[in-house]
Amino acid sequence: MPIIHIKSLDQFNKIKDKGKLIIKFTAKWCGPCRAIAPEFERYASDPKCSSLTFVEVDIDTTPEIAKLYDVSSVPTFDVISKGSVIDSFSGASKADLKKMISQQM
Repeated sequence: MPIIHIKSLDQFNKIKDKGKLIIKFTAKWCGPCRAIAPEFERYASDPKCSSLTFVEVDIDTTPEIAKLYDVSSVPTFDVISKGSVIDSFSGASKADLKKMISQQM
């Protein structure tokens, strides 16, 4: 499943309560965000992860979503289920990302 690139709060609100979301908060200027991007894309396209929805939120394009989830650094990864954060970490750690996703499958 392709990554959903959020362009507005309305778009985000339409999907936030549907299943489990793995959200990557990012910014175009963020080097670590670019470094972890291929790993995030790999999980998003992995059939084993098909029960999860992968979402990318640019904090500069949609700062209101970042504020809503108290994002203070990028990259930050959140798992949201039924609109609530159930897991989160900040940084470009492939090991942390793998652990987070494997716990949700």
